[in-house]
Amino acid sequence: EITTIAEDEKGNIWLGAKQDGIYRIDANKKKNFSTADGATLFTLYDTVSGLPTNEFNRVFRKDDKVIFGTITGFYSFDYRKNKFYSDSAISKAIDGQNEKQIADFLQFNSNEYLVLNYSSEKGTTINQIKKIATGYESIYSKPYKRLYKSNISCFYTDSLKKLLIGTSRGLLLLDLKVK
Repeated sequence: EITTIAEDEKGNIWLGAKQDGIYRIDANKKKNFSTADGATLFTLYDTVSGLPTNEFNRVFRKDDKVIFGTITGFYSFDYRKNKFYSDSAISKAIDGQNEKQIADFLQFNSNEYLVLNYSSEKGTTINQIKKIATGYESIYSKPYKRLYKSNISCFYTDSLKKLLIGTSRGLLLLDLKVK
């Protein structure tokens, strides 16, 4: 089951999968989504490639690059080594949680981001993160226990910072300006 799709700065298409790891469609092969030489269209990345697990991996765009949400936080991809590595800068800004299963990620502007994550400590938490000179800081973090039992499929925010969350139980609306 493919959960997220994003294109990187090189034109590769990345696919986050619920149970298989992460797939990449090479930029050279995606033109017709086929290969003349019979080579495989997809490259599968899993724990051998540096992912913490093969389950619940997500793919997002951040600052014109692709980042990966996992059950332990954010990861980036090293193209030279063909491996994933923990990208702890944003993960550290998610207020003091040991478990940081990333559910969704959204970039507001060039220095503000919204992260939905799950943890057994707090349930589902909505985090607003801001880029600062020394890394990232949390400017808003609030657990929503009633979201814990809902399967979150997507979210969207408008220019007024109203957050729409699509769940298995319907649509929720949150005002991020209200603390």
